[in-house]
Amino acid sequence: MKALKTSETSTGPALRSGPRAGRWFAELHAHLKDRDLEFGGALFLIALLPRLFVAIALTGQPVWDGHYYNLGAERIAEGFGYSEEILRDGQRIAKPWSHYPVGYSAWLALFYKIFGTSLS
Repeated sequence: MKALKTSETSTGPALRSGPRAGRWFAELHAHLKDRDLEFGGALFLIALLPRLFVAIALTGQPVWDGHYYNLGAERIAEGFGYSEEILRDGQRIAKPWSHYPVGYSAWLALFYKIFGTSLS
């Protein structure tokens, strides 16, 4: 049976050591760091492209929370309560609404009642 050299173990060659090893590890680290940047950039693009596609393909008139707060405030200020207007059997009726908390809409309604809903 062959005896192992001091630089070898049962799992394979011993880890490099000494000044040459320091350079070798530094080069390896630099190479892997460059690969990390490439991988990170590719991953970023892969994640970004479907989002851009959806954002561009599904563009339309945006509807934000503010739209609904304003709608609720206008209805409260007009005396219809916290409701939305729906069409049922050809008649417009007020349907109670609970999509958003009433607090901000009620606060706005106070100012709408005093000053109106139009800026002009």
